[in-house]
Amino acid sequence: MKEKTKPEQYYIDKMKNKNGGRLPDEREMQENSQALNTALIFGLIFDGVMMLYYFITRNIEKTYPYLAQLLVIAVVFALMSFASKTVKPPHTLWGKDVDCSQGRKAFARRAGLCIIESLVYGAVLIALDIYADKKVTGSIFYDAVITVIIFSAINITVCEYRVKSYRRYQERLDAEEDDDDTE
Repeated sequence: MKEKTKPEQYYIDKMKNKNGGRLPDEREMQENSQALNTALIFGLIFDGVMMLYYFITRNIEKTYPYLAQLLVIAVVFALMSFASKTVKPPHTLWGKDVDCSQGRKAFARRAGLCIIESLVYGAVLIALDIYADKKVTGSIFYDAVITVIIFSAINITVCEYRVKSYRRYQERLDAEEDDDDTE
C-alpha cells in the first residue's frame, strides 16, 4: 500500500472523526470528488466570464480579485500535484505529450514546444495591451519580447525538471521489475 501524503492523511483523520471512526467507501469518495470537480469547473468558468466582462467594459480593476482567485487555485493545484507520489508522463501546458528521451534532438523538440507556447502567450499579451491602451507603441513589443524570453526560460526549466523526474521514476520501476525477474 502506498504511503499517504500529509493532506491525504489529514483528510482521512478528519473523515474518521466525523463519521465515528468509519471511513467513507470508494463510491462515496468518488461522488465527493465529482462534486468538488464540478464546483471547481463552474467556479473557473464564472471567474473567466466575469474577468472577460470587466475587461470588455474597460473596468479592469474589478478583474483583479477574479484573477487572484484563479492564481490561488492554480498554485494549490500545482502544489498538490507535486505532493502526489505518482509521476505522470510530462506534457506541455496545452496537454501535448513531450518526448522524454535523452539527447540533443529530444531537448531541441521540447524547447521548441516551450518556445512556441511562449510566443502564443506573448501574442495574446500584445493583443490585450493594444486593446487596453487603444494604441500600438514600441514598449508593447519590447515588453512582449521580454515576456516571451521569461516565459520560455520558465517553461523550459519546468519541462526539463518533469522529464528528469519521469526518467528517474521509470528507472526505479525498471529496477523493481528486474529485481522481481531475478527472484
